[in-house]
Amino acid sequence: MAVADNGERDLELSRLFALTVRALLRRPVTALLLATLTVVVPSGLFYRFVPLPPDNMFSAALIIHLLGSLALISLSAILYGWMAVQFVGASDSPLVEVVKRAPSLFATMFVVTLVLLLGILALVVPGAIWGVATAVVVPAAAVERLGTTRAIVRSFDLTENRRWIILGFSILAMLPLVLAVTAFEFVLNGWRLFPAQENPFITTVTRPVTDVLLSLWGAALGAALYVELTRLPPIRPANAS
Repeated sequence: MAVADNGERDLELSRLFALTVRALLRRPVTALLLATLTVVVPSGLFYRFVPLPPDNMFSAALIIHLLGSLALISLSAILYGWMAVQFVGASDSPLVEVVKRAPSLFATMFVVTLVLLLGILALVVPGAIWGVATAVVVPAAAVERLGTTRAIVRSFDLTENRRWIILGFSILAMLPLVLAVTAFEFVLNGWRLFPAQENPFITTVTRPVTDVLLSLWGAALGAALYVELTRLPPIRPANAS
């Protein structure tokens, strides 16, 4: 257990894990449907009809494909926003509330993901810092009805002085599921890790299932983090008076 500078209880891994499970199981059928509609179906259609162009990495076709992929990822903002809104009880009709704010949530997710990608391409560390600092940007945007800029600022404020802790917690929370999925595909692919995309059973059956599981767990973790960070008092820097 970590302790904040003012003596208050800080983030706890056991509580965060318990909150993630609670968020995941609160309305599992709706969560499963949303994950399917916002993650699996769009990605399946996109990569089927818009294949990756066989050009060099600086081609216009590849850039367009990349932007389309980011726009596709942005659809999952519906799932992430709904998970947070329904978990904190911010609305009597969380799905309706999130759908009404869908364009704003899409824009927020797109901007955050684009900057994250650019940060990773430029240097891994800035990308990781940005990713942790914006860990609760979509929950904040959905629950507090914030625009893109204000949601990013809010996420930066909530995660301030706790980002290394959040990064560690997120890795510990996501790593077992990622390793299990990777190992499962490794076995199905004839004990080869790559290229799994050449295995039709993986691409048509197991990959959609694993995409749903990872997106559901990620959305639940985001909701749990938001709940914890809004509950905890800010940590003052050690050199603050």
